[in-house]
Amino acid sequence: MGKRLTRKEIKKKDPITEALQKFWALCLENRRYLVIGLAVILGAIIVVMLGTLWYNRSQSSRATALQEAREIYNARVDPTLKAPQEGVYPSETAKYEAALKAFQGVEQNYGSAQEGLLAAYYKGVCQRELGRAADAEKTFRAVLQDSDDPFQIQVVKLALAETLRVQRKYDAALPLLNELSQATNPAVTRESVAYTKALCLEEKGSIQEAYDVLKAAKAELDAKGKSGDFFSPYESVISSRIEFLKARLGDARSANS
Repeated sequence: MGKRLTRKEIKKKDPITEALQKFWALCLENRRYLVIGLAVILGAIIVVMLGTLWYNRSQSSRATALQEAREIYNARVDPTLKAPQEGVYPSETAKYEAALKAFQGVEQNYGSAQEGLLAAYYKGVCQRELGRAADAEKTFRAVLQDSDDPFQIQVVKLALAETLRVQRKYDAALPLLNELSQATNPAVTRESVAYTKALCLEEKGSIQEAYDVLKAAKAELDAKGKSGDFFSPYESVISSRIEFLKARLGDARSANS
């Protein structure tokens, strides 16, 4: 039988044990740098955790502020009231003024975030509803410059086109509407674009063109309606507008005959 090794001899011959001993000795010799390194790593982890916590809270605050502003925008109106009461406003003007103030606050606090851009869009809508179309135009153009969301850009362009129509800037509105009508991945419905375009053409004096645009839109709606589960709020207004323009065209033809 061979000679049995002592514990000391076993340790000397065990490469794993020997490596662990050397590592521990190295750690003791460089413990100052090791502590600094661990502190740096721990500090980085804490920074990431705090940043994530701040972002989640900030995101929650942005969403809450925007939701509160939208609740004002969608609030009921009761003309019998003399002042706002429990979320109900005495007039459309009072409601939009309150909503405008709320959206301006969201925009100022979170302008670079998505909620800030959405608040700016609603600010423009409120300005237009309050008769401040020129201010609304500036607001929408600013949003278009700041936004990189293709869907949001389409929505804002439609709002801008409607604002230009209100100011009778038809030659500026129609190119936007033509662009939206040709979008391959639309964010707004084709009938909403067609209706706004028809209004521009009608007010511009191009009655026949407006009629043709609405007839084409009505044909598309009828085709979609065959599926049975399609509904558009524009269907009734387009149908009634077609009849109105048809009567105007008939009167014009009678006057020319």
